[in-house]
Amino acid sequence: MDASGDNQRLLVNIEDLNTIGGGVRDPSAVAVTPYQFEWVPGTHLLAFNTQQIFQGPGLSFLDDFHLVDADSLELKFVLLPGWGGSFTLSPDGKKVALATPNNISTANLDGTNYTQVMTYTPVITYGDYRFYASPVWSADSQELRVAIPPADPLAEPAQPTTIWLIPADGSNAVQTGSVDAVTNGIP
Repeated sequence: MDASGDNQRLLVNIEDLNTIGGGVRDPSAVAVTPYQFEWVPGTHLLAFNTQQIFQGPGLSFLDDFHLVDADSLELKFVLLPGWGGSFTLSPDGKKVALATPNNISTANLDGTNYTQVMTYTPVITYGDYRFYASPVWSADSQELRVAIPPADPLAEPAQPTTIWLIPADGSNAVQTGSVDAVTNGIP
């Protein structure tokens, strides 16, 4: 869309979303919709993932990753459901970090060089959703940092949240610290 609001165009339609949901869509889901979306730095590419919508509470991510070119309208199904996740784009726009409820992976933006770089124990949320780690890229796109809460945040004795450094080259994640949570008697 230009500054006047002209040249609007549909980037992804319902048929595209149904194709994405394809063979993994829960039969009781009423729709598949974009969940997270973000412009790839320095491009006209829009990155997005999707979720299933139900008639009730909760989030159900398809753990996928896709790109659509806002100029050509070309849609690329980069990582099919189960291979993507909550994503964080590198500042240089060349890589993506992908989190699921039990691991973090990195890949080139086109899905090549896909590497699982860290696993963690799923975190109990005591709610209708699953915990997804939120890695943060360094300004130079060479590494990620992430904080992982304990598997059971309400366990006694309290367990620490661990802090990790994840090199973007695919080498092993390294724990760099931990933080003890204080609940002040609040369960």
